[in-house]
Amino acid sequence: MHSFLFYIQGYVRISVQGFGATRFINICNKRGFRLRDLEQKEDEYELNILIWDYKKIQDIVRKTKVKVVIVKKCGLPFFFVKMSCQKFFVLGAILCFAGLLYMSRFIWAIKIDGNVSLTDEVILDYLETKEISMGSKLNDVDAESLEKSFRKDFDGITWISIGQEGTTLTIDIKERDVRVYEIADDSATSLYAPCDGVITSIVVRSGLAKVKTGDVVTKGQLIVDGVLPVAKTDGTILDYNLVHSDADVLVCYSETYEDSVSFYQDKKTYTQDSFTEYSFRLGNKIYQMYWFYPEFEMEEVSESFYQLQLWEHFYLPVWFGNKEHKEYEISKVKKEQKELEGQLYENLDLFLKSLEEKGVQNIQKDVKISTSGSMLILSGELMFTNSRMLEEEIDPSIRMEFINGQHDSVDNGDER
Repeated sequence: MHSFLFYIQGYVRISVQGFGATRFINICNKRGFRLRDLEQKEDEYELNILIWDYKKIQDIVRKTKVKVVIVKKCGLPFFFVKMSCQKFFVLGAILCFAGLLYMSRFIWAIKIDGNVSLTDEVILDYLETKEISMGSKLNDVDAESLEKSFRKDFDGITWISIGQEGTTLTIDIKERDVRVYEIADDSATSLYAPCDGVITSIVVRSGLAKVKTGDVVTKGQLIVDGVLPVAKTDGTILDYNLVHSDADVLVCYSETYEDSVSFYQDKKTYTQDSFTEYSFRLGNKIYQMYWFYPEFEMEEVSESFYQLQLWEHFYLPVWFGNKEHKEYEISKVKKEQKELEGQLYENLDLFLKSLEEKGVQNIQKDVKISTSGSMLILSGELMFTNSRMLEEEIDPSIRMEFINGQHDSVDNGDER
């Protein structure tokens, strides 16, 4: 109880040093000073004394010629003094906590995962149509309803999960696998010309050939028909069979090729001059930190922003950005003809390689180098063979149309 009263009233623990230490303690007791926890340490004494009693010991110190040193200050009065010195810090901490609590009610980051064909920009634009963006209240987001809207408006989405973590709105998406449509081997199909050209070879394993070697064809023309007539010996057609067309066909065609490059090309050379511009973004407002910046006639600019993140999934609407400016100069450099010829032939090889991936083979190149002013030109005729016919599935109902005479004759070679 006495210790508690001492704490409430406030006290100091002092060290009394000197030959008159015992006399000092006796005089204090005679004057009614409340001393507690007296402890002797070699040639000195330590004890606790109330604050207002401590303020009255100066004449006793002079009389006994002792040295009094405060070891520590304890009690409620000293606590309040300490807290009054730190009141601005405490007030700031309280306001900061209240601010974070308020900010946690809003969306300050949107994380999208799993999207392939749908870009982040498309999804963010769609969210804006639903009045959801950074700064929207988390409680206003109806995740279940929003998921249904996504699945309804985007056919490619097979699964979607929308959740909230901290101040982050998370969207996990699974899209339908994008695959090239392939016609089953057992379905009825016909083959069509992929381009204008001349048939140089045709070997049919299944189906009815509608052209022969040497024929000139146009793009989309029927080459091998998957509708086969079943006829009697006298030529009367009894029925029609639908088959999966299979054939090796080569269509030969020529194409004019031209590519050019200038002898004089731009060369970018960076100077030693550059500077970084800093900015601060709060919500949707950007504040530039203005200093004196030089103006470059030609410059390369790269910009980046970093959002303030306190911990995982807890973002704040604060961004720090920088924009780096690098000056460069453009000069015209004349290239050697041999180097440019190599560049033109490399472009030609890349062009032919891209066609090979589509089943088109180059069988002849008749190109030459020429000049026109400051331009170097590679031009000529290229000859190709295309082995990939266009395959189209036949609607089974077409068989009855042939039988009922509602479709063009199979022998007329018309497109279908």
